[in-house]
Amino acid sequence: MPVEEGDVFTPAMHRIQRLESLHPMSSGEVLDLTTKAYREIGMRVLGPTFSAVTLVYIAFMMMTQLVLPQLFTTKNPTNVYGQVAEVATTVALGLLTALPIVIIGLSVIVTHSVHATSDFIANRSVHAGERHARADQDLYRSIKLMGRTLLLACTGLLGTLALLLVSALLNDRFDNLSAAAGGIAILAAVVSLAAFLYVMVRHSLAPASALLEGLSTKQAAKRSVQLIRAYRGAGSGDDTILRLGFTLVLLALCFWGGIVGIYSLLGVMPWLQSVLGRHWWGEVAIALVSGLPYLLAFWVMAPIFTVGSTLVYFERRIRLEGYDISLLHQELALKR
Repeated sequence: MPVEEGDVFTPAMHRIQRLESLHPMSSGEVLDLTTKAYREIGMRVLGPTFSAVTLVYIAFMMMTQLVLPQLFTTKNPTNVYGQVAEVATTVALGLLTALPIVIIGLSVIVTHSVHATSDFIANRSVHAGERHARADQDLYRSIKLMGRTLLLACTGLLGTLALLLVSALLNDRFDNLSAAAGGIAILAAVVSLAAFLYVMVRHSLAPASALLEGLSTKQAAKRSVQLIRAYRGAGSGDDTILRLGFTLVLLALCFWGGIVGIYSLLGVMPWLQSVLGRHWWGEVAIALVSGLPYLLAFWVMAPIFTVGSTLVYFERRIRLEGYDISLLHQELALKR
């Protein structure tokens, strides 16, 4: 059967058209392209990542239901050192139990999202089996990278615990320094949050660098910092990542609020309380249903950040390295 010319060249021309659309973009253009990409690849990402999102949700429930309440109770009301030791032990146990689950879950989400976004940019059509095999092959690399990033981001907690210890000692030893103790506690929280955000923003391009360039964990982290930092005439990628994250937080809150509003409108929780509240397993079922808005919001919104950060990765390479020209050259060379 003869092959028509269009059968050979049409896919190639579509890829070239997609590559020609790549150019240095503003934050708003990146957000627009993120929306367009997610509309096209969303179902390819949401299906394989539901189990991973469920894992992260379980870890979230563990932290909120088991760990956080322990931070506000103490067995040593008169012993400041005992209270600090309790807080440190609770935080350590929470991290040791929940953090590995979070790392694995987020790694699955990131792996599928990065590859799906790369396929979108290259206008590649990849069979589902090949996508899953590729994600499974890269999962271990993603777990190492995510573990390193989260552990580095959580190092601010150590400084926070140290400042809280100083605050508690000042409040215990010197009554006239209670205001200073409160200020130190607030400073501790601000430092911890700032350190977490700084690390997460600076390393936000590391997953794409590791999975698409085959870099090691440390190399990917350095590559991310290299791409996202400011250069004369090229600016930095920090503002785009921050704007992307802020937009997703607002969208997630709206999504979560919509589901909670439906719950309230239909009277779901009072009805469940009246039906299941008398059973020993009823509280568990009610807690799961009440947490469903968080699960759905995270499931839908979490991949969008990785899609957007992967697009920022391509944008920064285009802006700094002329990556679009290199891709066009490679694509045209294949047609000769």
